Amino acid sequence: MNIFLRNLSLNDANDFFYAAWDEKVFHFLPGFYCDSLKQAKDTIKSLLSTKNVTAHVIASEENPFIGVIVAVKKETQEEKEAFEISYFINEKFRKKGYATEGIQQILKKYENCKLYLNIVSWNYASIALAKKFTTKTRDGEYENIYIIEN
Repeated sequence: MNIFLRNLSLNDANDFFYAAWDEKVFHFLPGFYCDSLKQAKDTIKSLLSTKNVTAHVIASEENPFIGVIVAVKKETQEEKEAFEISYFINEKFRKKGYATEGIQQILKKYENCKLYLNIVSWNYASIALAKKFTTKTRDGEYENIYIIEN
């Protein structure tokens, strides 16, 4: 599997819409759910214009839009920079290792940073993925925060 990350752009609105217009995205990441192309464009514009947010597309030569990974810089008093990572994968690419590869690419891109994956407790697939990379966990009533010390 030869995937890479590229910056999200407004040209991705169609693919973003079809990937984000999914019950699982609505259930697990309501902030990314889009029920119209206009909403997808507005969401992308918001991501691109928000300070301390970088949105990446998971892509390959064969598949220019597999999913999205968003990194939000956290304000911390720690030595290392810290980012909260959110992601979603287009339904047709799920359970094929693309999310794992995407996280590996994020680890390379944000080398020497602390990464947080904030996952709702009923998102079992993302929890299983996070456990592959996590150095520690902070459990909450409604969410699990997985911390990757990179």
